[in-house]
Amino acid sequence: MPRRIVYLQDTLMSGGASRILLEILKNVDRERFFLEVATLWEEGPLAEGVRELGVPVHVLGAPRLRADRAVVGSVGGLLAARQPDLLHTSRHWSAVAGRLAARRAGIPVVNHVVQERPDRRIDAEAIAAGGTIPRNRGRLLILSHATAPLAHRFVAISQAVARRPFGVPGVLRGRMRVVYPGQDREELLRLARAEPDPPVPPDGEPAIVVVAQLTQTKGHRHLIDAMPRVQERFPGARLLVLGDGPMRSALEAQARPLGDAVAFLGYRPDRLAIMSRSDVAVFPSVTESFGIAMVEAMVVGTPVVASDIPSFREIAGGGRAAVLTRPGDPDALAAAIVGLAGDPAGAEELRATAAERAGRFASSSTTAEIEGIWEEVLTRRPRRRPSPSPGGPSG
Repeated sequence: MPRRIVYLQDTLMSGGASRILLEILKNVDRERFFLEVATLWEEGPLAEGVRELGVPVHVLGAPRLRADRAVVGSVGGLLAARQPDLLHTSRHWSAVAGRLAARRAGIPVVNHVVQERPDRRIDAEAIAAGGTIPRNRGRLLILSHATAPLAHRFVAISQAVARRPFGVPGVLRGRMRVVYPGQDREELLRLARAEPDPPVPPDGEPAIVVVAQLTQTKGHRHLIDAMPRVQERFPGARLLVLGDGPMRSALEAQARPLGDAVAFLGYRPDRLAIMSRSDVAVFPSVTESFGIAMVEAMVVGTPVVASDIPSFREIAGGGRAAVLTRPGDPDALAAAIVGLAGDPAGAEELRATAAERAGRFASSSTTAEIEGIWEEVLTRRPRRRPSPSPGGPSG
């Protein structure tokens, strides 16, 4: 019989963690593993995509930003009802509550680690720029550190995360495996061929796109500061900002003097179609755990300018597949954008290199590595279990 896995996340929002989960679900060997998904808080917009794959979704409805006795009890109730062989958690509060509940149930745990340790300097910059930092993060870090020994394996999404894993003590790094988030190349190319609505600016202007949540760490303000320098060379240049988040009002105010040269489009399901028709994709993050949108740009053939930070350097193969610039430097960003937009032959060469490099991030390979980790943990901790009851929390 297939091994039963419960995959627990805080919620199924449209961020990187949920997209990693979707790719795993699409490629998992269902003869070996039966997966169910649970959310600690609410469903989130990607829950329907999970159900379309034939995977059950259970919603616990726990209070946000908490991992107290009641929340741990809710997870424990789910485990008692579903009787899984293994619990896989992603995101932070689910990791804490899941570790505690699984320990009581005698079930092994694999934790996805998707964030580096927070940087106080970046927090200070966020507050100065009118942004916020997550509530209760200090408490979460303490709880994560204290409960980390209960996890049997950790899956880091990049070497950058493995070096500075959120809430995982250094002595446990021997349990850490790096598994890059995978992308379905054929699906990305299919979506890229669709017509965006509304269309991107006509050829020759050029179109610059950034795809990221509007948070302090993504570095949008540096890109907006770079736009006047880009317009000195290309007066018709336009920046398309895809995504939403807590910094939106502050960024819109910053961009207002540039008029319609900067367009805030919000979350767009046709982001790949827009990105594929843009001349340059820019990822100006000052820190980043990975860069799924950057890989998407490389797959669909949009030349990339990105910050020279560890995770982006990993994706770009040390700078062969993207133009890397000093983080937080608008002048360097402008020079790189102008250089790519004004050099079609160089952009084409970079595009070819990026497409080849992106092949390293295949979703089928990612899922195979995750399945190997599950098998390793289950082999070391075999567990007899009764048949699961049909009840329990559900969506």
